Amino acid sequence: VTFATLGYAVKAAADVHPFWTYDGVEQDIVDKIRGANHWGILAEASAGRACAHLLGCAAQFRCTFSKALLIKGTPREILLDIFPDLPLFEAIHARVERVCADIQDFVDAPDLSGRAAADLEVCKLHGRRRGSLGHILEITAPYVAPNARTDKI
Repeated sequence: VTFATLGYAVKAAADVHPFWTYDGVEQDIVDKIRGANHWGILAEASAGRACAHLLGCAAQFRCTFSKALLIKGTPREILLDIFPDLPLFEAIHARVERVCADIQDFVDAPDLSGRAAADLEVCKLHGRRRGSLGHILEITAPYVAPNARTDKI
């Protein structure tokens, strides 16, 4: 096979089915530029952001729908069928409310440090007398009560 025969065969094949076209080369160059500029990563990030937004919307809808079911007076049997963990969440909610109330009681408790010195003197005076134990217990009761704020005494 001579070089001329090989050249003629390539020319004849290119006429029947071109090895390359302008559009094909252009698309190849565009793909290479996009690949070099990380367009694929940006497209994935954009798609991920859109997907996260849609999932957030779905979660918000489920939350709003669940609140509507719980607030609108749905029968208890149906609620337990839809939300099998409802008794657990109610128990957790009740416990959290008790803890918050305890914290609020502690925060609202009077600070006893201002009157502690005077109460101590009164207790010393009554401590020397017989039969005045009840008065001492009455004076010291706030110091041993729940949520007594004696941290500064």
